[in-house]
Amino acid sequence: MKTMVEQIKVLAEVQKDDKRIFDMKQKKTTFPAALKKVEAAFELEKQALEAAKANYTARQLELKNKELELKEREALIARLRAQQSQVKTNKEYTALQEELRSAGGEQSLLEEEILKLMDEVKKAEEKKVQEKTKLEAKQNELNQKKSEIEAESKKIEEEIKQLLNGRDEKLNDVEAELKNLYERLLPKRQGMPLSPLRGESCGVCHITLRAQTINDIQIGQQIITCEHCSRILYYDPPTE
Repeated sequence: MKTMVEQIKVLAEVQKDDKRIFDMKQKKTTFPAALKKVEAAFELEKQALEAAKANYTARQLELKNKELELKEREALIARLRAQQSQVKTNKEYTALQEELRSAGGEQSLLEEEILKLMDEVKKAEEKKVQEKTKLEAKQNELNQKKSEIEAESKKIEEEIKQLLNGRDEKLNDVEAELKNLYERLLPKRQGMPLSPLRGESCGVCHITLRAQTINDIQIGQQIITCEHCSRILYYDPPTE
């Protein structure tokens, strides 16, 4: 069995891969939220298109109704004009002329409203086309995001698989007590169960260590953990 110092060195090498695995898994957890954000934008644009379609249909219907009203008014005016040759008294003629003026005024108003509605229908149709184009762009963006996430997830899984390959074999050189402690700390310390001694402090949480603790770490014959972050402390002398 390897010495404590040698076992710590093995764990330090394993930790490099474990930290990479932890970071990749963390990155993967962000994918659903990223996809949901793009999906939400797509749904909003989809609603905008539906609203544009509804507005276009409503303007068309309103225009059609006004055109029907205009035809009715034109038919009324034609009937009234036809009656002009049939009136026998001035009173009847005056009343008929008043009806014609009233109907003519309504006709003019309807014609103005129709022109306005025709412009609104045109704008509503343009808006519908714009929203359709925007929705297609959002659909492409969503499809691209799904493809990116799928590819990135596959890449992460493949890299994790490679990093895990041989991990158990490396840990066979580590005593059960030290290995079990390392494995317990691994998920709790974001993939970094080990911490090197840096001067008189823990290299990760930077708390100042007691002199005896520093001495025991440098001797390297027992498992020493940080009183603050609980990581396994080890001596990593600077390279000259």
